[in-house]
Amino acid sequence: DKDIFIIGTAFVSSTEDEPQKGRVLAFAVNEHHLRLEAETTVRGAVYSLADLNGKILAGVNSKVRLRCYITIIYHM
Repeated sequence: DKDIFIIGTAFVSSTEDEPQKGRVLAFAVNEHHLRLEAETTVRGAVYSLADLNGKILAGVNSKVRLRCYITIIYHM
């Protein structure tokens, strides 16, 4: 098993009250480096993330989204 960090982002614009775009990124940890393993785009800012039975639960703007690891685009 390798350690994975899941990070949520938002693209903020001064013309929007609420961000319209963000990403969920999965980074593998290897000694002193992080390597982007997977990513997916979401419609809004990712405010929170949680693990739910092997899936990623993301709080995006005012909604909760459930993402399966398989649906994330993996980088090889």
